[in-house]
Amino acid sequence: MLNLIQTLFLKNDKGCQKYSLMQDRKKTISTPPVYLLLLILFFIFHGYVENFLLIPLSAAIQLVLIYSLSITVLHYIFLYFIGSVSKAGLITAALMALFFFFGSFHDLLIHRLGKQFLSSYTFVLPFCFLITTGVILYISRAKRSFKKASAYLNALLLILLLIESGILLNKASKSNDQATLPKGLQKCDSCYKPNIYLVIADEYAGHQELIDIFGYDNSPFENELKSLGFHYPDSSVSNYNFTPFSVASILNYDYLPFSDSNRMAREVPIVMESIKNNNLIRFLSLHGYKIVNNSIFDLEGEPAATSSEFFPAKSKYITAQTLFSRLYRDLGYHLITKLKLRWVIKRSMYNSLNNNRFLYQKTLETKSDFSHPLFSYSHLHMPHTPYYFDENGAEMAYDSLFDSGNRRLYIGYLKYCNKQYLNLFTTLIKRETVNPPIIIFLSDHGYRARYGGNEFERKYNFMNTIAVYNPYVKPQGLYNGMSAVNVFRIFLNEQFSQRLPLLKDSVTYLKD
Repeated sequence: MLNLIQTLFLKNDKGCQKYSLMQDRKKTISTPPVYLLLLILFFIFHGYVENFLLIPLSAAIQLVLIYSLSITVLHYIFLYFIGSVSKAGLITAALMALFFFFGSFHDLLIHRLGKQFLSSYTFVLPFCFLITTGVILYISRAKRSFKKASAYLNALLLILLLIESGILLNKASKSNDQATLPKGLQKCDSCYKPNIYLVIADEYAGHQELIDIFGYDNSPFENELKSLGFHYPDSSVSNYNFTPFSVASILNYDYLPFSDSNRMAREVPIVMESIKNNNLIRFLSLHGYKIVNNSIFDLEGEPAATSSEFFPAKSKYITAQTLFSRLYRDLGYHLITKLKLRWVIKRSMYNSLNNNRFLYQKTLETKSDFSHPLFSYSHLHMPHTPYYFDENGAEMAYDSLFDSGNRRLYIGYLKYCNKQYLNLFTTLIKRETVNPPIIIFLSDHGYRARYGGNEFERKYNFMNTIAVYNPYVKPQGLYNGMSAVNVFRIFLNEQFSQRLPLLKDSVTYLKD
């Protein structure tokens, strides 16, 4: 094997002699090229700037250390066999560039070509392997020293770092400029500012859907909410049938700026940005509210509270574009469906359970320090599949977690979730008797799981739940048949003396 590697990398022309293994070892005591460090700094700094205010500086520094160690080891491996610092550096840089920017390259292909063979992993991975192998062979066998190439890379990466610095300064200045009220809203210094808890229950079906599809009457839970003081409009609906779109619309109390149902996949980045920089958070922040993010989504200056299989957190914003992260995200399901690696399956299946436990407990522990009112946004995958517990709180068997279309399991988990939500709301209300909080409870969409090969009628995707606890202002604006887009329009009008007009209720069915 050693002879094979030597033959691959070492020059074999008439005018060149092979380096001995001892000579190669002596030449490994060299400083890696500067551009390798600059490449690491650019990749991490670009991710930091692109996700401004979402990545802790400590996480970015940790990545610099990890990648610096990795790239140094890789450089010395190639130097050991090639004997040329510049060549080993260029080969290492080529491999690391592929690793760092694979996600961006693949996204560009999909954007330009659409989802076809030339943008599929079946083509892209062998293509990248062949190109990389060709680059390694060319550099290792070339007679040139590549000093000009090294100087060019140093200059290019320094220029790119300067450009990123300018972008960072621009974003920082825009962040300061955002300290203005969203359009159509006014400052209300005289308004009372109680603590506000927004709790979104993912895939919590509406009353009529539960009756029509499941034959289950959820009135006991609804009556419990009403006895606590919640107002519960009948026949409410969500405006979208996918979580990010629905959440973006709720937090911006407006419809999203597109109507084509086939645009879902390519609009997700825009929707995520809309959630992060939403109007509700801006309004409350300018009224002195401390924002507490107990959700799976990012808010401006408040990263997601937990790591999700679908949404990155902390340093994952940077590493999500790397080769390994993309392969795990897009092809990791093969570890479940084909290789059936039990540890991978269990990690995936119990991810939501761990997140739910963490976010639920974090919401219970979220309290105001009385110096500022607080706004807490919690997002719980309850009763979203997998259905982890039955109605009595007994944990379900592992194999049953894969049965997402089982209506009986959904209702059992729904009953369990009802108890958890009632406990949460009761705790929040009772512990703040002097200044009780406002609680807004709603679901992002209805039950959408498929079973028996058939999809439910589209209307059931939107039948959701809306309930508001406000001991200060009777929420008279809530009306039967209302949609989620008007929840915070009504709330801001009644609690903060705004004059937002209600929007016409409508729904948009988005396709996978």
